[in-house]
Amino acid sequence: MGVKLMAMYELKTEKETISQQVRFKDLWKSLNFIEIWPHYLCQILKEDSNLIDTDSSTLQEIPSDEVLKLLSREMGNCIIQLGLELGLSFTSIQDTMYKYPKDMYEQLYDILKKWKLSSEPTVLNLIKALKQIQSGGIKFLQEQYKLN
Repeated sequence: MGVKLMAMYELKTEKETISQQVRFKDLWKSLNFIEIWPHYLCQILKEDSNLIDTDSSTLQEIPSDEVLKLLSREMGNCIIQLGLELGLSFTSIQDTMYKYPKDMYEQLYDILKKWKLSSEPTVLNLIKALKQIQSGGIKFLQEQYKLN
């Protein structure tokens, strides 16, 4: 998955360098080139309606550093995907990977700490990101914030 994300990032960077926007046709060609079924673009992602019944103040909390540290141990190897899903720049993700080259848990924790400094570090946004990358941690957050 990381190679595919990097290929898509390169497409975006290439187009930005020559002041062009990425068009659907460019994206289609890139997906074909890296052998991904282009109809993935047509899929619609649904929001989880189970969270609607949850106390909204709980979902709007900012996760503590302790929770983020424990959460990093509940997830798989998804540093790039998690960082991108949380809105971090690819450069920031690379910096984390360089800083902790052999410690996946510290990489994940560092990504989560960087995200926490962003504009909307809520429990809800974290859960949404974890659902998108499908790499674990959701059950842990549900238990921590009593969202069951």
